[in-house]
Amino acid sequence: MHDYLLQNNVGAIINTAETHADALRQLSSGKHDFALVANLPGLYLEQELGLNNIMPVGQPFQAQQYGYAVLQGNEALLARFSEGLAILNNTGRKQEIYNKWLGSLQDRGIPWRDIGKITFWASVLLLIFLSVAVIWNRLLKREVNKRTRELHIQQQQLIQADKMTSLGILVSGVAHEINNPTGLLLLNLPIIQDAWHDCEATLEERYKEQGDFDLGGLPYSQMRQEIPALLEDMHNGARRIKRIVNDLKDFSRQEDDDIRETFNLNDVVNTTTRLLDNNIQKYTDHFSSRLASHLPDCSGNAQRIEQVIINLIVNACQALENRTQNIHLETFYLPTQNLVGLDITDQGHGISPEDLPRLLDPFFTTRREHGGTGLGLSISSGIVKSHGGQLEFAANQPRGTRVRMTIACHQETL
Repeated sequence: MHDYLLQNNVGAIINTAETHADALRQLSSGKHDFALVANLPGLYLEQELGLNNIMPVGQPFQAQQYGYAVLQGNEALLARFSEGLAILNNTGRKQEIYNKWLGSLQDRGIPWRDIGKITFWASVLLLIFLSVAVIWNRLLKREVNKRTRELHIQQQQLIQADKMTSLGILVSGVAHEINNPTGLLLLNLPIIQDAWHDCEATLEERYKEQGDFDLGGLPYSQMRQEIPALLEDMHNGARRIKRIVNDLKDFSRQEDDDIRETFNLNDVVNTTTRLLDNNIQKYTDHFSSRLASHLPDCSGNAQRIEQVIINLIVNACQALENRTQNIHLETFYLPTQNLVGLDITDQGHGISPEDLPRLLDPFFTTRREHGGTGLGLSISSGIVKSHGGQLEFAANQPRGTRVRMTIACHQETL
């Protein structure tokens, strides 16, 4: 083949190799374009060496016939060879032997390599399908669990709403029962105070003439200072009971969201802090407030805003870690934006930066193990937005949280 290329000047750059295997390896590695080798050894070595990136591109250009030979003059042996080949040729065995040992290697029978490739890719596709099915099943299971939790939360909300309705009915009845004796106290205490003032001159005269004497089992010298203070404390306590009962009635009353009324934010704050006074005292010894003077009125639902402020104060209380930490409440007016607002700052444990953007998301809570549903701030945000404002949360320095609530002023105050 080398001589043929030289004699016919085919225009190729010829690089010789020691063996067929060397030539085919160089071709497979990309060093050359073609390898000129014998057909059968080339096909055989392609399989043995695993050279999958080469392929035969031409037919053998010169067939060679195989023969047999004996020593000169050995006619008897030559005759036996010829006789045997004639028998093989006549019976068809010659072609079978030739095909087995000298036939083309391109007819490889069953394409096991192709079958292996098909099996591999089929297995890959099946594995992908099974993986997708498993992932989809897990996602569905997770979604079902999520929906189940949401349904449970909604059920708890319905139960809570029913409790609140029952509470409203109960509060109304109890408030009526409390208001009756409280009314008697408020009516009779001023009379008793007046009676004491009328008797005070006579008692003082006796005290000067006869010296000290018992009044109600205690010395008059002590009672003359205690009784006015006791009567005043009783009168103030009765008024406080009446205010708290009225506040509870207002808070538990079912309100229509479409009701719009004019209210002052300072009044709502005062009502809220009175309702939460006991709760606040359980968490801190340092609660302070500063209400802006001449605060413009707002238009909306005062009970809804009261609900928001209660939620914010309770959250601030629950964030405190000990009673020495403080909570400060302050109202303000932003005339350029026609907004009134409320800032509540605490020195509690604060809010982590990753949780800050999610505070207003429904069902997000960091207190689920304590019974939190994650709806308080979300509902509060919706109430504030319906009043033309918004809720904002920020870190308080050096620690804690600052919450700002703003709502729009009443248009007639402009």
